[in-house]
Amino acid sequence: MVAISKEERKQLISTFKTSEENMRWLVENYDRLKQKYGDSWVAVRQGKVVAHDKDYEHLLKVLEEMQTNADLPTTAIDFISSVPPNFLL
Repeated sequence: MVAISKEERKQLISTFKTSEENMRWLVENYDRLKQKYGDSWVAVRQGKVVAHDKDYEHLLKVLEEMQTNADLPTTAIDFISSVPPNFLL
């Protein structure tokens, strides 16, 4: 087990909370995002789409070029499909 300082723990908790907030926003706005970004990867931070691309690797390069490496762990990234999921029950 690796011990971490109190400050590192606070930073880690903050990172998790921010990541969760970004993903929650993405899920809550999925239908709206589907209309605009269907069949693309979307990166969300602080309630805004900061990048999108049909190619995941290219999206990551775009985010790196934006010099957002510090924010990358908290950025919500998901594929927005224009096709509804097909569940077999």
